[in-house]
Amino acid sequence: MINNILKYIREERGMSKSELSRRSGISRITITKIEANITNPKATTISSICKVLNKNPSEIFFTQGVNHELQRWEGHDFNDSRTGTSEY
Repeated sequence: MINNILKYIREERGMSKSELSRRSGISRITITKIEANITNPKATTISSICKVLNKNPSEIFFTQGVNHELQRWEGHDFNDSRTGTSEY
């Protein structure tokens, strides 16, 4: 499963799912499923979303989990400097 922080980046930009859908050409339902980790996005979908958000794919999508309940995207360093390990 490809995990992501799409919701956090989208919200950080003040963008609704509908706006991201309109600007990327990806259906709102698909965006909802991607944010909920229900579906793996295709490469073309990832590319379209990244273009709209002006981010690299690795800044949004990754293959290991992140506990979104404990971590906030805004201002959070996903690399743990105390241990030198990545949290994701």
